[in-house]
This record gives sequence, structure tokens and C-alpha cells, in this order.
Amino acid sequence: MSKTKTEPRFPAPRLETPPGVTGATTGKAEIERSRRPLTFLAACALLGVSLGLAVLAASCGGGGVLSDGGISGSGLVVGPIEDFGSIFVDGIELDTTGAIILVNGEQVDQSALGLGMMVAVDANVDDSGVSGAANEVVFDHVASGPIDSWMPTMKRLRILGQTVFYDEDTVFAGLSVVDLALGVPVNVSGFIDGNDEIQASRIAKSTAGGLCRAAGRIRNLSPARDSFSIRALNVDASAATIIGGALKDGEPVAVSARSCDGGLLRAETVRLLAATAPNPAGRFRNLQGVIVERSNAGEFLMRLMGRREDLRVRISTDTVFINGSAADLQHGVRATVTGRLEDGGFLNALRIRIMRFGGTPLGLRAATARAD
Repeated sequence: MSKTKTEPRFPAPRLETPPGVTGATTGKAEIERSRRPLTFLAACALLGVSLGLAVLAASCGGGGVLSDGGISGSGLVVGPIEDFGSIFVDGIELDTTGAIILVNGEQVDQSALGLGMMVAVDANVDDSGVSGAANEVVFDHVASGPIDSWMPTMKRLRILGQTVFYDEDTVFAGLSVVDLALGVPVNVSGFIDGNDEIQASRIAKSTAGGLCRAAGRIRNLSPARDSFSIRALNVDASAATIIGGALKDGEPVAVSARSCDGGLLRAETVRLLAATAPNPAGRFRNLQGVIVERSNAGEFLMRLMGRREDLRVRISTDTVFINGSAADLQHGVRATVTGRLEDGGFLNALRIRIMRFGGTPLGLRAATARAD
């Protein structure tokens, strides 16, 4: 039988202003387009929110197993930012001194990060399993644009034709729920579920005017490779600058344009988010995502931004469960999985923290922070 333990919820994030920001409501202009080469994270992991090419293969080593099912060593941490000081992701404090920080493909400093942003962090985690040093922090908005529709009783928005839902976990930045209205430009960070809907970890007021963005897998690529869809959004890429390789179905990309029209985006840039470099086994992962399929009693599929296929996760009698049990691993449940990637491309789960079950969120607490 799998091991089970209960942990209290994370404390509510402190409403600290990130370093370099002079006020809690200070706006920061959105970055318009990316021309930076792809970087380290996806080449080692093919996971996270923006992934890359320039790889140092020696940095893809493994780590040691901790007694509670955690892992130390070199690895990848994916989840929303919970707090600042350094940055806290899934309860792990990661020192960003000297780290490369990329937002929408452009190198920035830590002041560009905010609570609730879904980040991928290449890190060295120490033996405590709760602190370490970040080598690279990567973030991409999953959707940016004006609100097309708002269903307050259902806590749902539509942005660029894409459904976004929020709850008491969602961080609102530069605005609150009562400020949501048709035409208000927002930036959304979060999870993609099995219904291709966005579970928002952060909704921020955009300070970038009409700039529109979306990130996700290419679907329905035309024979001429000049149009495709991302979830419910149709993308015209006929005049776009393609960054990072050739377009193909299933490839995770980020698209951007200076204007958009509902469910159609005429892209100015299309940036590939995944690399074709080898994905080494043995390197640890601490990944927060949404379960999209329970394959069998010992296996499930988890969806993560920036990955071409859903991640196959295996559980065993040694897997430690927090805030739930194996019975809670169902479609739509958000969970954090700690384990090691094995040969064959599956993640061997040592610890699983249930972030949401029975409709009750167990992760971030709602907070008001600065706009993007």
C-alpha cells in the first residue's frame, strides 16, 4: 500500500514587493517579442514553460533521495511562485543570485516575476529538499489579451477564444475580481487541463496595450505551415517570424502579435518552446501540473506546459502521498510530483502532493499584487 501523510496548506504568500520594484502597484511594460536562442531547460528536460537549445550535458546529473520521498541534487522545479525573498516554488526556496531569468523569451531581472507565475526552474536543491540555488528561471504567459467574455457566477473568462477559470487560489495582480470586464487587457498564467481549459494561477492587468500572446501545442497545422490552432485560438502565421526551428503538429510554441481579434491572432512571432536534444534519465523533477488521464492503478498522465506529450507518471508502494491518496489521482486534479525521470520517458514518483481534490484548492492563496 502506498504511504500517506498529511501536510498543512502553504501559508498565504507575503505581499512582498519583489526586489527592484519600488511599489506594490508599479507597472512593468510587457516584453513585445523574443529573438533570444532557446536555452538550457528543455534540452535537459523537455518540460517547463519555455525550453531551450544551448545545453551543458554535464549539468544534467542526478541527485540523492531524501527520506520523505524528496530528492536533492541537480534538477527541474515547475510550479507557481508562492513567495519572494529569493523565490519560493512548491515550498522550495530557490536563491536567484546569478540566475538567468527569462520572461516570454527575453532576459530580465527578478523584478519582472510575480506571485502566481508558473515558472520552470533549473536548480541545485540541497540535502534538506527545501532550499537550493536557481541556475535558470523561465516563464511564459499562457494567454494575454482583452477579455472576450466574463461569467462571474462560473468564475470563467474567455480570452482570445480560450476558456480561463479562476478560484480563491488565483493571484490577482493590478486588479481584483470586481475589475474584470469586457475589453480589459490581462495576462494569464496557469495550468492546461485535459479539457484544454486554463486553470489560472495568476491573472494580471496588462500594461502593454494591445499586445496579445498565447502558448501551447500546435494543432491542425496547415499543409503550407502558415496557420494552426492553439486550443480554441486560430493563428495566422503567414507573416510571422519563426524562432527556434520548423513548425509541426504537437510542437509547443508561444505566439505574439501587437493586436488580436477574438479567436484569431495574426502572429508576428512564433517561438518554439521545446528542443530536440536528448532528455537524460536520472535527473530529478519536482513538477506541478494537471492530471489528464488515469491510465491504470499504477500510472497516470500529467499535462505540463512546454512538453510535446503528456508526462507518464508511475506510482508504487514506495510513493509517499501528501494531502490525499492514490484514489485522488483523477482527471482534472492538480498535483505536484517529485521523482526521477527513467529510461523510457516516464517519471518514477517518490512523492505526490495533491494540490486539489474534491474541488478544494490546496495551493496558492489569493492575493493582490502589482500589475504586469
